[in-house]
Amino acid sequence: MTTRVRVTPALVIAVATLIRLVLAANVPLFPDETYYWEWSRHLAAGYFDHPPAIALLIRAGTVLLGDTNLGVRLGAILAGIVTSWALVTLARRLEERTSGDTLSDPSAIRVAILAACIPVAFAGFVLATPDAPLLAILAVMLVALDRAFAAPYQSWDALQWWCAAGVMLGVGLCTKYTAVLVPFAVCCAMLVRPGLRIRFREPGPYVATIIAVLIFMPVILWNAQHQWVSFAFQIRHGLGHTTGSALIREVQLIGGQLGLISPILAVMGGIMVAKTLRRSSSDRRFAIAAIAMTITLFFLVSALRKPVEANWPAPVLLATLPLLATWNMRGITRRWFQWGVGLAMLCTVALATHALVGFFPVPHRRDPMTQAYGWDHLAAQVERVHDTLASRTSCTHTWITADRYQDASELAFHLAGHPPVFALNMSGRANQYDLWPTLWTTARHEDCLVLVVDDDRSGMIIVQRVAIYRSRPEDAGLAPLLLDGQPIARRHLWVVRNENAVSALFHPNDREP
Repeated sequence: MTTRVRVTPALVIAVATLIRLVLAANVPLFPDETYYWEWSRHLAAGYFDHPPAIALLIRAGTVLLGDTNLGVRLGAILAGIVTSWALVTLARRLEERTSGDTLSDPSAIRVAILAACIPVAFAGFVLATPDAPLLAILAVMLVALDRAFAAPYQSWDALQWWCAAGVMLGVGLCTKYTAVLVPFAVCCAMLVRPGLRIRFREPGPYVATIIAVLIFMPVILWNAQHQWVSFAFQIRHGLGHTTGSALIREVQLIGGQLGLISPILAVMGGIMVAKTLRRSSSDRRFAIAAIAMTITLFFLVSALRKPVEANWPAPVLLATLPLLATWNMRGITRRWFQWGVGLAMLCTVALATHALVGFFPVPHRRDPMTQAYGWDHLAAQVERVHDTLASRTSCTHTWITADRYQDASELAFHLAGHPPVFALNMSGRANQYDLWPTLWTTARHEDCLVLVVDDDRSGMIIVQRVAIYRSRPEDAGLAPLLLDGQPIARRHLWVVRNENAVSALFHPNDREP
């Protein structure tokens, strides 16, 4: 007699977590991840691009597991577990089940499966980016808000849950500034819905706001000390000057969401949100649906001015998935849901397989996955040049520098001993490296430099600008970034030395072909 495995939310979350652990350990870090890892080595109350939560999360992971792929990504994986359990809790509450076997509730199992199989949610809890902790914090915040709305008006229980929501909001703002969209959406829901409007008369919302501001205050003070650089960057990044065609941006936004969620589930989620807003007799369900709709409208309006990156609207899923999971599906609706889950799972499996072994026959230059590969080989070539320079010259110190933050952070992660690597930022955008000690403020005239630049005219211009007050730059050879033995990109290595260092440093046979 065979034993049938009982599917529960815990089992679904455990399987998803195990797969994420395998991916996290075996897929190399992407440049943005090594950039945030560099933040974790310079802990502060704020950074050029984002608040500090991702740096703290990575620091905690690397303290436990070292400077490894899994150490950097451990926090993101744990955030996936927290998010999934919060969504399971919210789905059960929205379905208002108060008795029975809570582990086998259909809504709880559905939302756990959705959080595991949707590509954006699955990959989002592998990569060490601010989105992972943001989604975890906001998911818990939605549970706290739901309980606050369910509690009796002006009760102590309601105040406690409002305070919990305020704590989550404060931490969320320390993770990513877009967390502010949730309280904005809640405020809109309370203004529109008479049953929620009465909550403006209780102290909870105002106490929650004060708590959130107090938690967020170190980030505000850091920005004040740095010319509001992080706030200004995000405003320009998301709501800056209009560029390109608004129609194309809207199509890209919608297409990106359909691809990251799966077209069937995205449409069904939209239908469920709309139905809840029109017909729901529950103030709590209306509030969750209003959060999804308000954030969606915000990004649709934002896309009229600037391109919206595919991951930005991800908080919409936190409100949409529990509502979709509580849909009383029958007949064709259930079949469409099953097809949607199957399609999402197929896309996720294909994406994970491609990340590990290169499943799709995509040219390297067009495959975003290749951004994570080849840095170990480049670091080995840079280390060889650095060691040769240090052993054959009279340089007081030999510094390594790249042009863009992506190259600098990947080199720092892959070089032995994780030495400091400067980013010149001559051809890329301003970033956190501009706020740290730079090459210009650190290197002295008697020091030597190893420069890593693109193998093109712009790279040569950068080398000449760096070497203008020193001796003539010396070609140290080409260094390809390799994937399965094939070059996917190429960098050019140069040496800039002080005038007293010996000449003819590199013999042609020493150089990388």
